[in-house]
Amino acid sequence: MKIKNKISDKPKEIKYHHELLNWLDEKFELGSDYDTWGAVGPDVLFKTRSILGEIKREDNEIAYKDAFKEIRDRTSQKFLIENFQYFFICTNKYIKVYKTETFNWKKPLENSYISFDFDKKSKKAFLDFIDNNCQKICIDAHLPEVLDWMLSDKIKIETDDILKIICNIGTQPTYLNKGILFNPGMGDKELLVEFKDSNTVKILRSDLIEKYYIRDLNYFKEYIKHNYSSHLKDTKKSNLGKYYTPPKLVDLIAKMVGKYIDDTTFVLDLCCGCGAFLEAFNDCKIIGRDIDPAAIYILDFLGFENIEIDNTLTNIKRSKYNLTDEDDVIIIGNPPYNDIYSHSKKHGLQKKTKCEIEIDSDIKTRDLGRMFLNAYVKLNPKAICVLHPLSYLIKETNFKSLKKLKENYKLKDAVIFPNSEFLDLSGQPFPVVAALYVKDKKGMDYEYIKNYKFKILDSVDIFQLSKFEMITTKYMKKSASTNVRKSDINLYNYNIRDINSVIARGNLEYSEKPKADFLTVDFKELHKYCYINMMKYFFPNNYLFGNLEPLFEEDRLENDNWLKDLMIMGTFLWQKDRLPIFDYRTNKKECILYTKMIINQYRKKSKDTKIKDNIYKIFVDIVDNYNDNREQEIYDKIHKYFCELTDPYFPNTKF
Repeated sequence: MKIKNKISDKPKEIKYHHELLNWLDEKFELGSDYDTWGAVGPDVLFKTRSILGEIKREDNEIAYKDAFKEIRDRTSQKFLIENFQYFFICTNKYIKVYKTETFNWKKPLENSYISFDFDKKSKKAFLDFIDNNCQKICIDAHLPEVLDWMLSDKIKIETDDILKIICNIGTQPTYLNKGILFNPGMGDKELLVEFKDSNTVKILRSDLIEKYYIRDLNYFKEYIKHNYSSHLKDTKKSNLGKYYTPPKLVDLIAKMVGKYIDDTTFVLDLCCGCGAFLEAFNDCKIIGRDIDPAAIYILDFLGFENIEIDNTLTNIKRSKYNLTDEDDVIIIGNPPYNDIYSHSKKHGLQKKTKCEIEIDSDIKTRDLGRMFLNAYVKLNPKAICVLHPLSYLIKETNFKSLKKLKENYKLKDAVIFPNSEFLDLSGQPFPVVAALYVKDKKGMDYEYIKNYKFKILDSVDIFQLSKFEMITTKYMKKSASTNVRKSDINLYNYNIRDINSVIARGNLEYSEKPKADFLTVDFKELHKYCYINMMKYFFPNNYLFGNLEPLFEEDRLENDNWLKDLMIMGTFLWQKDRLPIFDYRTNKKECILYTKMIINQYRKKSKDTKIKDNIYKIFVDIVDNYNDNREQEIYDKIHKYFCELTDPYFPNTKF
């Protein structure tokens, strides 16, 4: 007796999924022309055609109702049905194609459709229909990739031209040799966009204008307002400070400064970018300025008023903004911050170029953000409420450079958050602060900042600088001098500035000659710099510590030989393949494990039964028996130490 296959008893939806995909693959390519989705999206979504589809197992009323509901309920722009000219429903019998523009969603089963039998005879007709009728794609569903493409190096095109072109997609332009004329012969509506070469015209015609149409101009404007900066290249964002401020942080600033604003207050955003703060304070007397013409064009395009191109850092006076000395002024925003002298900012994906703009001499510092704060103070506002790195306050040298701010204003409210809140910012995490400074004749000193209790975003913990036990110059040298003394073990360490600089660049280096601009590491202080070296690799990834000097338990590190030796062991294991004095495998003549008799001490201690956590036994096993599998045991103990060191500071904060 033949047993029926249970799977074939009731045809599965997946069966028709595969059969339909086999059809599509004869004319289109999966991945580039169309994609398949699971529960979150349509079963079939075309990228190069304006159509999507759902697949159902059986051809009945319930199946169609379910399909219509799934299609209608999706709200993501990528899946929004209004952004597609057609959609289809495939069952075990038919493929029914509907036109979105004329579809009646209140009575979905009564809509007309084009039907194809789900058999081989209808295959060509169905594929030809998609190919011939669905060619114009709605740009609304593809804005991220289109803007990335238009702002890339592949096309040399200005930002304002990008906006002009996209806003006029769907018209019938006239193509010139080095330009595109939109709305020809229509008087004031006529618009000519010119380019440097004719090839740009050809590319834009084939890959943009004749490929897309725009459905909702307001959606495009909103997208530009909130996402434009995320499409800029890293170097452009870094140099201009074009990091979009998320609504969460805009709302935070608005709440902090709100009680200082009334109907007579002028609210200034002098680095207004794409207008995130202008929108939040749109019921106030707003003044917006930015040095980037493209940003001002965008703001004008979005309908903002009282905005102009301006270099905030020069000719700093109220009259430049048509303000009198008696006017009530508050300054808000997210000014750019860029240490123009920092070595780490001159390399990598986010490298920054030298600041070439004109700057008044009395506000100059090494950092753009601090220069903006100095400029704001010169305008004598009632309050300043801005976002800036926490390091401006907690690093004493930075704080002292804000001379006029600290003499005339006091920090009244402050909330710390990670730089990762800026979604298009990456790299080593560091703390940023939303800070409210209010006019105060007494000002503030560094002692005030050290004892100030900073709030932490989304946490009940506080950040208080005076509570941290950090490295001191008395304990160990942190900054290299030009006259570097020769090390007795040929070992040197990069400058120790803060924890982030240690993690990014704070490595040990070997040199037989004094290494310029490095710290000299002698054998008697080896444990201190091994501690720093292990901090580089095993310190918890916690943004709140980023701008602090390295945390140290000086008394313990000096008096606890177990801790000293743990850090030295970790450095031997980590650096053995990199630095000859730590190479205990292939360079024993130069390795200080042997030349300084360290291994003899560790072998002796490995036999000491009084040592509770005998790390020496583990290390000797690794070295003498080549048991590299145990290295992780040492690393785990180092990581545990740093976690136990840092956890008590912020017990309720998630990282």
